[in-house]
Amino acid sequence: MNIKYFKRIGLIIHLNLSLPLFETEKVFCFYLERKTRLDGFKIIHLKNCELLPAKKGRKKLGYFEDFETLLESSKERFGKVKLCSQCCRPSADQ
Repeated sequence: MNIKYFKRIGLIIHLNLSLPLFETEKVFCFYLERKTRLDGFKIIHLKNCELLPAKKGRKKLGYFEDFETLLESSKERFGKVKLCSQCCRPSADQ
């Protein structure tokens, strides 16, 4: 089904696509530092990272399920990026 179908039958639907669609789905909010480091990279942080810059110094990247997808998307958009060594360490079960 698509949105046109719902419009035809008169349903009003509000979708919040920034939240997980299912309770079992794990997604995390990530931010990118606006400032480039001396090595030419910008650092990606989780929303709750202690090293995350203040609001003016970061850009919201959005919600991602895994680091691979996050890095692929971020590199396409911003070039040289890398994960924060403090908050973005892969766990043993990934």
